Amino acid sequence: MRKLLHFAMLLWYYTAFPQQQPFHDTQGKLEISNTGAATYTLPIARPPSLKNTGPLINIVYQSGLFTGIVGQGWNIQGISAISRIPSRIDLDGQRQGIRFTNDDKLALNGQRLLVVSGEYWHIGSVYQTEIQSNLKIELQRSGFGLYFIVTAPDGSRSWYGNY
Repeated sequence: MRKLLHFAMLLWYYTAFPQQQPFHDTQGKLEISNTGAATYTLPIARPPSLKNTGPLINIVYQSGLFTGIVGQGWNIQGISAISRIPSRIDLDGQRQGIRFTNDDKLALNGQRLLVVSGEYWHIGSVYQTEIQSNLKIELQRSGFGLYFIVTAPDGSRSWYGNY
């Protein structure tokens, strides 16, 4: 009987005085460029890191992008990737989905890659992003498969793929 009374009192306490959790509103940032393109940046909460050296990761919407890793126009900022994307009517004359063939197009962080020299998917081809970023992207081959070397204007290089 005593346990039942104790349980009833606990039940009454938790229903009469609901436990409240603090609400943290994540503030996003909206920017409009000179061309009218909208960019919305939403930070992702992360645990504290040693001397605050952890990555800054955001979900970013860009109105000019057709595809994204998170959804149409949405990407993850702070994680860089080269990915396959569908072809587009305005650039390719037809719209095709991703087929995992050499007909697929490429994007760096959601930005479509355009061939500067060579041909799409050919070793040694050089690409640039659709919206000028002054990055040089080269397709190479190693014993493990294809990889890309991305050279920034300051000379720093990043490697993507199987090198």
